[in-house]
Amino acid sequence: MERRQETYMLAFRRSMTFRSIHGETTSISSAEIVLGVELLQEIPATRDTPALYELALTLDGERKVLIVRKSLVELRKEKANIS
Repeated sequence: MERRQETYMLAFRRSMTFRSIHGETTSISSAEIVLGVELLQEIPATRDTPALYELALTLDGERKVLIVRKSLVELRKEKANIS
């Protein structure tokens, strides 16, 4: 039996703009919900940095990895489709 990676719905608590290492920008509105997000890693807070999520998702038709503050987003597990 093939095990599928858990996916999440991602909602941003405010509008955000991300920049790639190539200088391309992607903007996400606080009104958008992104489906099919994979949680790669939870990075705990330290004295100098806030708690972070490392997420893999598809934006603008491209697979991307984002690192965002946990306090700025909301993740909810997607329910598995049983057919």
